Amino acid sequence: MSELVPILIIADQTEERIAYRQLFARDQFRIFLCASVAEGLVCLNERTYACILCDLENPEKDAMQLTQVLRSDPRLNRIPLLFTSCRGISQHLCQNCFDCGLYDCLDKPFDLQLLRRKMRVFASLFMQRQKVEQQRSLLEAVLANTHEGVAVYDAQGEFHYRNAIWEVLCEADPAAVAEEVKLLRCALLEGRSDSVDLELSCRILCLRLRALSGEFAEGKVVATICDVTAERLQERRMRARQQELEMFAHVASHDLRAPLRHLTAFTEILSSQLNDPGPQVASTLNTIQAATHRLRGLVDCLQQYAEAGRPSKSVRLVSLEQVVRETWETLSRPEATLHLQGPLPSVFGSPSGLGQLLQNLLQNALKFVSSGRIPEVWIWSTSSREGVTLHVRDNGIGIPMQHRQRIFEVFQRLHGREVYAGDGIGLSVCQRVMEQHGGSIEVLSDGLTGSTFLLHFPRRVHGGALTGT
Repeated sequence: MSELVPILIIADQTEERIAYRQLFARDQFRIFLCASVAEGLVCLNERTYACILCDLENPEKDAMQLTQVLRSDPRLNRIPLLFTSCRGISQHLCQNCFDCGLYDCLDKPFDLQLLRRKMRVFASLFMQRQKVEQQRSLLEAVLANTHEGVAVYDAQGEFHYRNAIWEVLCEADPAAVAEEVKLLRCALLEGRSDSVDLELSCRILCLRLRALSGEFAEGKVVATICDVTAERLQERRMRARQQELEMFAHVASHDLRAPLRHLTAFTEILSSQLNDPGPQVASTLNTIQAATHRLRGLVDCLQQYAEAGRPSKSVRLVSLEQVVRETWETLSRPEATLHLQGPLPSVFGSPSGLGQLLQNLLQNALKFVSSGRIPEVWIWSTSSREGVTLHVRDNGIGIPMQHRQRIFEVFQRLHGREVYAGDGIGLSVCQRVMEQHGGSIEVLSDGLTGSTFLLHFPRRVHGGALTGT
């Protein structure tokens, strides 16, 4: 033991007090000596002890009083009480004392080493209780100062614990919260969901459940609840704004097609009716036709970008390896090489969206390659507790560090069209597809020796089982 453990010794004989002090001098005890039970009761009001040892000439007088005082006080009722006496205690009184919590009675003469061993056991138990109490106090302080409400329910849906924040957040309708906990518990056991949003008294609360594990946690769940009103309202505003932008892009791309068709048709009619337009007129007509073709391509890109942001109605478990192979067969050139390093996982998502995502990445890998270099692509996956990451690496021209974020912006290009064809929308579509799947995309490159795109898919529960995401 690294610190002194307090023990209280009540002995009404001076020589006995001296003897006990000498007996425990070699042990790491802090001895408190009292000459009477009255003095002992005063000491008990000042601190908690690992054990109380009583050695009284007339134990019949004070034994019952002391045991009753100890057991009536929640702060003291776990302190072991040990009586030693040369006269002993009557069997009837001894039984009553044991009923009140007396630990043991030793008749003199007794084995001193046995007594020391008993005291050491009491000291060890005291230190363990102190550690448990410290941990409990720390846990209570954490739960009292957290911004989340916390509650523990048993298998029958009854409370085992709830902190003050839980009471505050659920005060508007505690019955509704209790009902949601029961429904969410069923969903959790079936692997369907572990959280739900509740709207109570103009506030939006996020309720989450987790199953507890451990020897005494069978059937119990811990529920947390927090106020997410600001976050959810901001998400709703962002979704509404995104829908407006998508609608605008869709309408704009649709309405622009008709005038473009008319412009193309009238340009062709004008060109056919002019027998000898001359070099300047011919050049002007060609410029109009090229600009019209370019604008039609931009309209197509605008519609593609808008469609990439819409949630797909066809969502299922998709094999990334199958999507990669099918896309490569469609795009690849005879000299290009694809290296699949290990099996790729399946993810829960949109087949068409994931197909468009990988098509854009593989197209870029085949396009942005230095002259004379044979395109090569390496694809592999890694897994973590958060989800899976698909790595797509190429041996192309690379992306300068300062442009790693810019390349994901719509219509952004790092090279002129006369060098590399394209409209600068492919990677922005990839980003929107990953956002629709709850993930993200990033690129690693030194700007010289190719690029590696990292597609992060979150882990999810689907159909009662943990899927690739």
